Amino acid sequence: MQVESAGEGRARRVYRAARRWSGAAALVALSCWAVQGCKSEPEPTPSEPEPEPAPVTRPLPQAPPFDACEVDADCGFGEIDHEIAGGEDCPCIYGCPYLPLTRATIERRQAQYESACDPRENGNGESCGVDDCARPPAPACVAGRCSAAP
Repeated sequence: MQVESAGEGRARRVYRAARRWSGAAALVALSCWAVQGCKSEPEPTPSEPEPEPAPVTRPLPQAPPFDACEVDADCGFGEIDHEIAGGEDCPCIYGCPYLPLTRATIERRQAQYESACDPRENGNGESCGVDDCARPPAPACVAGRCSAAP
């Protein structure tokens, strides 16, 4: 009866697995396993954890309340729900206004969107789809805030 060491047993398993693979992939796998698992540098010893980076904050444009109004004509519906300070703030918009906002807010956010955003993708680089929309109700100024007409 022959007793094999742990290293020989591992080598035998690697060889059997490599036989199932083809050509270059097998050579790469065998050479990596033979040289301590393809590690090019030793793993660092645990020490103090690295501090997390501080979140990046950008000043947003100074804006009046987004839904304050005096008359119905001050109001409209938009679909951008936040100020856009840079490309990473860009949402996908679909031409489906649903948020009761002041006309000034709608125009300001639309101008921010047009100057900073690509309509084909959001701020994370994800593609924007296409959507069909229902028409929003008439806007109204109710108790000093833009909303849908009752």
